[in-house]
Amino acid sequence: MGTCEHIEIKKTARYYVEGKLGPNTEEVWMVCHGYGYMAEYFIKYFTGLASETCCVVAPEALNKFYKDGMGGDVGASWMTKSDRLNEIEDYVNYLDQLLKVIMKDLDVKKVKLNILGFSQGTAAVCRWITMRDVAVDNLIIWAGDIPNDIDFQKFNQVLEDRPLHLIVGDTDKFISQQIMDQFALFLKGKSVNYMLHRYDGGHKIQEALLLELATGFRNG
Repeated sequence: MGTCEHIEIKKTARYYVEGKLGPNTEEVWMVCHGYGYMAEYFIKYFTGLASETCCVVAPEALNKFYKDGMGGDVGASWMTKSDRLNEIEDYVNYLDQLLKVIMKDLDVKKVKLNILGFSQGTAAVCRWITMRDVAVDNLIIWAGDIPNDIDFQKFNQVLEDRPLHLIVGDTDKFISQQIMDQFALFLKGKSVNYMLHRYDGGHKIQEALLLELATGFRNG
């Protein structure tokens, strides 16, 4: 068996934007999709948020695959177990670089940054904010969990006195009540301050609740 070596290469990443980036921007939402999604379709859940003052940015994960055999629809994945640590480093660097591009012409002191991860994207955003210096105002974990290998001291420092927003559908086929109970104990053990939001629905973004959250962030 040969030895495994690595090189760093340049790679082109794709992201989608709804709303305006400019002098009137007051909010930026970075939204990370789940396994098998494409950013082009995921961002459609956030159309109602976008405006002259609110911009939504949906990065697309770097790994693409055919969802059914050798052709047809394409999905994207943030990582797999193969070469796991390098894949994590790659997507953390990607998200960090993208945020810098988005924020470069904005007054960061006047712009709220809301970060949302959905399903597989929840692990991506949690690792990102703990492995880099990300000044997030609100963190939303939707239909997913927090990886147990992150630095929870840093995680709690990043959130400061703001709660993590944990969102789960009542009929999510991937998240049973037993899983929720275990996760609540896990969060308590890590001293994570969180607010749990439930809704009548499955494993998907529920737009009415999303808009309700956004209104609360603006008025908070």
